[in-house]
Amino acid sequence: MYPEEVIAESKRGEKEARIFLESGKYLIYRYLSLKNMRFERKFKLVLKSENGAREYLVIPLKGEKRFLMIEKGDDCLSKKIWSEKEGVKKVEDLLD
Repeated sequence: MYPEEVIAESKRGEKEARIFLESGKYLIYRYLSLKNMRFERKFKLVLKSENGAREYLVIPLKGEKRFLMIEKGDDCLSKKIWSEKEGVKKVEDLLD
């Protein structure tokens, strides 16, 4: 039914097909505590597709390479971030 290269096996051993949903841009940012100037362990992942944007809070768990992702419901496109890309420090739109 589907080509072998798109077939995956679940942890329960069941065959699954990887089906395209959407594509777009992404942005990851993290929080710096202004109290102690240390990075927090949480960060945000923003996915922007042709249909809009979704923002997720990503929290590292105790196990290595394990994270909890929570979808946020607020309007992430109106937010700004601090950027130091290419040595230039400035405020930018979240997804420019």
